[in-house]
Amino acid sequence: MNPTNQGRVALSSFSFVITSTMTTQDVSVEMFNYDLSVTKIYNSAAQSNGAPQFYPAVGVNGSPVKVPTGDQTTGLNWVFLYSVGGQDAFTSAVKGVPTFPAGTNTRGFVYIDVNGQLVYQPGYVNSVLDAGQVTMQSKQTNYRHVFEVSGKSKFAVAYARIFVGATYTTQLQNQVLYIQQNILGGTGNVPFNPGDYVTEFQQQPNVITADVNKLINAKSGLTYAVNRMVGGIPNVITMVMFFKPLGNMLELV
Repeated sequence: MNPTNQGRVALSSFSFVITSTMTTQDVSVEMFNYDLSVTKIYNSAAQSNGAPQFYPAVGVNGSPVKVPTGDQTTGLNWVFLYSVGGQDAFTSAVKGVPTFPAGTNTRGFVYIDVNGQLVYQPGYVNSVLDAGQVTMQSKQTNYRHVFEVSGKSKFAVAYARIFVGATYTTQLQNQVLYIQQNILGGTGNVPFNPGDYVTEFQQQPNVITADVNKLINAKSGLTYAVNRMVGGIPNVITMVMFFKPLGNMLELV
């Protein structure tokens, strides 16, 4: 953890680096939300509009399972086998490389990989697979560790400082959602807009500091809409979270 005091109350901080190399869709990336995480439970509310849905995937060493294999019923066609959700999207190939009927869409996956980073892996859209993905990693440790700590401890995120590349200054206008589950199992979403804040970095259009003031525990988290890659330049976002532990908290580093 990194103590800091930049004109505000001294807090500790950690950083997430989010990278999108996807060219066909934007993705809402989840942070924390341990009990109801999209890595565990399918959540239609956390998906991009009009895009294949991201399903939790559990495979060997944390890798997703999306395997084209021979149809066991006829032995003629190909079928995708998933570790979550069974089979999906029969293809038209009899042998060789699988091909797809026009308009075929398949599921995407969200999972934590062997390096501890969160990964959104897209499926096929209209028979074409987006070669990119969206990843999120912690700079101080790894996202898996931060995620696990958030399920065992609670802390208050006071504010976030978001850095983007010069190509992606519009990213700073995207909404952040605070999501929380109540004692009855219901969930609520509270949006806030980093772009609404005027900060000490207002003369630097690729940086903004936004107040968050939200409690993070096993039943709460954040989602952030991440723009797709344009012009072959990955959309790389660094989000520094400034927080205060509440009670006993395992060290993040």
